[in-house]
Amino acid sequence: MDTKLFSTVRLRQILNDLKRRPEDAARELKISHTKIKKILNGKANLDFKTVKKIIKIWPVQVDSLINHKFFYKKSPDIKIFTKKQSLKTSRIIKRNGKDYYEYRDTVMEKFAPFRPEWIRTICKVNNNKPTNKNVIWNKGHLLHQFTYFVGNINFYYVNDKGVKSVAKMKTGDSMYISPYVPHSFASRDNLENFIIALTYLDKVTPQLQDNLTLIGNLNAKKILVDVKDGSKINKDLIKRFKNNLLLTDEEISKRLKKIKKNNVYEKYSNILGVNTKDVMAFDKRNKVTINKKNNSNKWYFPNSRQKTFQISELASSKFVPDAKSIEINVLKNNYIVLENFCHQYLYVLSDNIKLKHNSKIFKLNRDDTFYLKPFVKFSIINKNANVLILRVPGNISGDNLLQLSQLGKKNIERVLSENSRWY
Repeated sequence: MDTKLFSTVRLRQILNDLKRRPEDAARELKISHTKIKKILNGKANLDFKTVKKIIKIWPVQVDSLINHKFFYKKSPDIKIFTKKQSLKTSRIIKRNGKDYYEYRDTVMEKFAPFRPEWIRTICKVNNNKPTNKNVIWNKGHLLHQFTYFVGNINFYYVNDKGVKSVAKMKTGDSMYISPYVPHSFASRDNLENFIIALTYLDKVTPQLQDNLTLIGNLNAKKILVDVKDGSKINKDLIKRFKNNLLLTDEEISKRLKKIKKNNVYEKYSNILGVNTKDVMAFDKRNKVTINKKNNSNKWYFPNSRQKTFQISELASSKFVPDAKSIEINVLKNNYIVLENFCHQYLYVLSDNIKLKHNSKIFKLNRDDTFYLKPFVKFSIINKNANVLILRVPGNISGDNLLQLSQLGKKNIERVLSENSRWY
């Protein structure tokens, strides 16, 4: 375990960014040259007194110096949470004074982007009206949510037009809702109906919230693109880049005449000096996506000849394109090795499954859950095993991924741990 709260690697990066040699840093921080060299070489701790000086005299945030390894021994490749452990976390949530949900924890890992829960729907309804008085709605939440249904459950939500709606869900059905969509759930019978609710972060992180706080409420609203009107999305995006360069309509017209491309997006990306995707509209629909089991896309893996797995595609949205959910039914014993770039959450839907990781075999049962770190290899080896999988990439996706890729493989080590001067 790394016992240092503050990272000397991050300090080196900060000195590089500020163009401070160790002797410059020592003079400005009023510490000895010997001490700063020991800190940078890992022979002395970066103490809190020095950190206070750093954030006082330089434009540096304290979290830029935090050593994330300080808070944990090692991020596990695999983490298992049994049904027995889940039952110990059971708690009843009341709404309007009545028992409404039973919550149980399932597997969680502090550096994974999701917060998954098992939720039993205690509230029972005798009709399928979205205005049913027994149904108590929430206000929606910042996290994205994927939900898998077990039993006969009504899913209540506010649609894109602001109208309260209801979907009759059954075992194997699934849905996705985007942030701040008000919703609720209720049972249609007295059985133990429950949902697997996987809420997760995507691009709107606490760091982004901090950035918005810095510019203030009024400016945060100004920066938004109008996605309600499809015809305005492109115009708003183009307007942003036009404003950055102080381009006039006259200059834009002159540049457009020189571009021979027919595609309007390619034309504007050329004259604005941005990527084509940066001026394209995106799919603003699917704030709520409902996927019924009988209508799911299904296929065989690794191919239709071998038919080792049957894969069912569950609910997802283009709003979070890398977050995907599937259900796997294992049709024959196998040792197929699976590997994925995402954080993976797996919920066991059948009894007696065997999970192989490295040379170890884990025996799991219905309602057990497990987490897999990105790029961990594993196998689900026994016939009749049935698992639900949600995959979420975290921050290494979209533009972040493209910028990292532009840096190239030879520079990744420097991104991870720059420990010397570059100038």
